[in-house]
Amino acid sequence: HHLLTDPTLSPAHKVFNTSYFLYLAVLASMIHALAIPMAVEVAQRKKGYTKGLFEWLTKAPWGEPGFPAMIFSLLIFGFIGGITGVVYGTEQLSIKSHNTWAMTGHFHATVVGGTTLAFMGLTYYVIPLIFRREIIGKKWASAQPYVYAAGMILLILGMAGAGTLGSPRRHWDVTFADSIIPFSFDPTVLLFTTIAALGGILAAVGGAMYVGVSVLSVFLGRKLAPNEAKLVY
Repeated sequence: HHLLTDPTLSPAHKVFNTSYFLYLAVLASMIHALAIPMAVEVAQRKKGYTKGLFEWLTKAPWGEPGFPAMIFSLLIFGFIGGITGVVYGTEQLSIKSHNTWAMTGHFHATVVGGTTLAFMGLTYYVIPLIFRREIIGKKWASAQPYVYAAGMILLILGMAGAGTLGSPRRHWDVTFADSIIPFSFDPTVLLFTTIAALGGILAAVGGAMYVGVSVLSVFLGRKLAPNEAKLVY
């Protein structure tokens, strides 16, 4: 995104990277975005959940932390992160947004939201299968992906909204409230920054829940016999 605004790069280089390379990246992302839900649907229908179009989805193991973590990871990374990446990946919009909170929101969607949440969900399978320990606080573990995902979605959308209105990144005062030269953003910026702050707090709570459950389970969880370790609670 920053390279698109670099005057030392040729227009041909920028056009190539924002067209053909971007198409390939989107194609790979769409393949994953379709393949993963399709695999879940096939597996669920083989288990007998065949009523209507979406029984396989409503009967999915939403109470297990690993499944909602995967779904929210897919939604946050693939849709929020993917759409903002494609939009901000155009040279015209990148010039406007590359040094604003909008770009920070995009990065949080792909890395802090999507990727991190996927590894969080994986942890709940690694602990019983690799460490041979029972998950401590299963209700907390089941709620953790929802809390973290909700917080990240609010944080990302708040950043994207404030950045679209010009709120800068990498600045100690994103509203320029104490600027020597008087300047004021649209009041909506304050609304979006507040939403981002609340989302950040909620995501931090979800992250603390994850660390607490994981650490306690690894060190204090009941040891499992080889035949007890399983993927499903």
